[in-house]
Amino acid sequence: MGGGEVVEPPSIFHLPPGEDVPYDMNPAIRRQIVWDVIPHQFILNQEHTDDWGVNMSSEDVLEMEHTDAHEREDFVAPIVPVLAVIGAMVGDVIARAMLVSTKGEVPPEYAATFTEQVQSNVIVGSRSVIMELLDLGVLGVNENLGIES
Repeated sequence: MGGGEVVEPPSIFHLPPGEDVPYDMNPAIRRQIVWDVIPHQFILNQEHTDDWGVNMSSEDVLEMEHTDAHEREDFVAPIVPVLAVIGAMVGDVIARAMLVSTKGEVPPEYAATFTEQVQSNVIVGSRSVIMELLDLGVLGVNENLGIES
């Protein structure tokens, strides 16, 4: 993969009870991921919407999606402090590897900001992945709100 080529992920299919034809879950999952990782005011104001790879909904559907996004965030809130610590460590390792591999392309005065951005992206991305795995039933939650597989 080179030159900015976009590769679509494989589809996740769902077969509803009583149905014969499964449907592609990717558009719905992508919409949830947008709500997971993009500041909500940008979505509600429909700023940069062409850049996210989704078609925007009507105002009433946006409000329902917004409510759903907050419910999903609230559900995983108990694990976010631990996720933030581990995600920051993972982000630090990734940022250091990227800084080494770029061989000085990032000026030293920007290395700390670059590292913070990578750490933030890892934390937000990890939270989104966990929320999607919970929604898909791949992960469950025990009585102590600890996530289990």
